[in-house]
Amino acid sequence: MSTISDLISDVAPSTSYTYRRFMKSRRLIPETVTLNDGSKAHWIGSSKSDIIILFFHGSFFTKK
Repeated sequence: MSTISDLISDVAPSTSYTYRRFMKSRRLIPETVTLNDGSKAHWIGSSKSDIIILFFHGSFFTKK
């Protein structure tokens, strides 16, 4: 019996897969960080930047 996760993964690829494809299409080097709770953060641009935008599905936050 299929689970909801199985059904969703058949329809939509994972965020990590989509991120890698996006970065490759732009000829950018992917940089993924695994956080303490096991979740992942994907960088677009330099992780050494002075200004970052933290994006969550549905909204975003900025920090200077």
